[in-house]
Amino acid sequence: MKKLATSFVIILGLSFAGFQSFAANNFEKSKISVSENPWEVFKGVIHTYKNSNVEFMYKSEAEQQVFLAAADEMKEKLSEYSDFHAEEKIKRINQAVTIFKYLWDTKELIHGENMDNEIVEIPEVK
Repeated sequence: MKKLATSFVIILGLSFAGFQSFAANNFEKSKISVSENPWEVFKGVIHTYKNSNVEFMYKSEAEQQVFLAAADEMKEKLSEYSDFHAEEKIKRINQAVTIFKYLWDTKELIHGENMDNEIVEIPEVK
C-alpha cells in the first residue's frame, strides 16, 4: 500500500511540473473563497502540496470541499472553450482532484501502518 501511495505522489509531482510557475503565491485560507477566484484556491492547494506535505495531508474537510468546488468551477469555465489547451487543463484538473482525493481518503490507512509498529526499548550500555 505504501509503494502504491508513493508512486501516486511521484506521478502527481511530475504532472504538476507545468503548474510550478503558477503556484508561487501563498494561500490564505480564511480570506479566499471559491466565488472570489477559484484559480487562487486551486493553485494554493498545489503550492501547499509541493511545499508542505504535512499541511497538505491535514487539510480540513471544509478546505478540501472548497478545493473541490474550485476545481468544478474551473472545469465549468474551461468547458466553454473547445480548444486543445482547455481540454488539457481540464484533464490536469481532473488528475489533480483524483489523486488529491485519494491521498486525503487514504491518510488513515497510511498512518495506520506506522502506528502498528512495536516499540522496542534499547538496553542501556554500561
